[in-house]
Amino acid sequence: MSQNNPKDNHFSDLQEALLRLSQQKSKEQEEEERLWEEIMGKRRYHCQKRFPRPVPLITLSYNGQQHIISTNGNLTIFSGYKKVGKSGLFSALLATCLGPFKEVEREFNGFRIKRNLNQWALIYIDTEQSDYDFYHFNQHKVKSRLLQQVLPDWYHAINLRPYAPNQRMKMTEMIITRLLSKHQGIHAIFIDGIADFCHSVNNEQEANALVSFFEQMAIKADCPLIATMHLNPGTIKMRGHLGSQLERKAESIFLMTKDKNKEITYITEEALRNAGGKDFPLIELAFDPQKGCHLIKGLIPKKQPKQQSKSLRANQWTKNEHQELLDTIFQSKKELSYTQLHEAIQSTYKVSDKPARQIKKHLLDQGWIVTNGAAPRSSHLRFLRPKRPTQEEE
Repeated sequence: MSQNNPKDNHFSDLQEALLRLSQQKSKEQEEEERLWEEIMGKRRYHCQKRFPRPVPLITLSYNGQQHIISTNGNLTIFSGYKKVGKSGLFSALLATCLGPFKEVEREFNGFRIKRNLNQWALIYIDTEQSDYDFYHFNQHKVKSRLLQQVLPDWYHAINLRPYAPNQRMKMTEMIITRLLSKHQGIHAIFIDGIADFCHSVNNEQEANALVSFFEQMAIKADCPLIATMHLNPGTIKMRGHLGSQLERKAESIFLMTKDKNKEITYITEEALRNAGGKDFPLIELAFDPQKGCHLIKGLIPKKQPKQQSKSLRANQWTKNEHQELLDTIFQSKKELSYTQLHEAIQSTYKVSDKPARQIKKHLLDQGWIVTNGAAPRSSHLRFLRPKRPTQEEE
């Protein structure tokens, strides 16, 4: 009776291991070749290879100029504090995409949104509203603007509030992929609450991955992705590293501020890749009690209203607000040079050179930052985390 030779078994195992290694290397080489062909074939510039100009979904006509706001494959962000009218603006934009719209010229006064003639999917994803508020938004803020009694079946409004951030990302990708296939195209994607797709807006790796994810979704769907984002307390900067990354990557960024005395929200451009300049106006948004929804009332010169030029003072921020802003400044480095800190204050607080120096002096005077050397301009500054302010301080 023959017996297996241990040497033969060992040799056979070695052959299988070498075969698997060879196959793995072969797959890696195939993937490398594929990437090389894609780089040289699709991503390399060539003078004879022309790309069509991105299709604008939203434009603004003012003083004889057509300003491009949102184009296919790009991100547009509307930032502002809570209850400033972001959802009201979204209801107007969604209704205009859905059409036919009541009194387009009067209510939008220069805002133009491309009609969805192909009846591609229009996606609205909300992460903030309760089920009742979500229903009220679609029924009374979107549908009430339209002439038809029933919303079209290509409009998909989805509430992802009950789910965790990683589940929301997975669901969003599924929604976009399946609706793209079902409707043969996507007209636009609206995300009300983009920060709710990550656990921490100050986590650099998570924030970068999230912005990249939404960029890929916009490119995959070949449509604009329009989202809302909250601001840091007491500033006009979007929250955390996520806000900083969106500032770098978004095609258009708008700031929404509210004049509570006049009950008017002013929409100003913070960064526009394909529009802007001196001729871009302030957009006035206000709630109309007779119609029960927000309407764009008009376009006015950029220097108005008066509160836009209000001087900034270091003590206009509370101790807790300073703490949150300093968390953002020192999130990637424990120590900053004098110059680095000055530039970071300008960027984070959204102030010019003189207010930045005043804020820096205030932070040093309060002991919320200290120097580890005798010469402030040549030393590194170290941030000491302050206690949360009391109600009296706030």
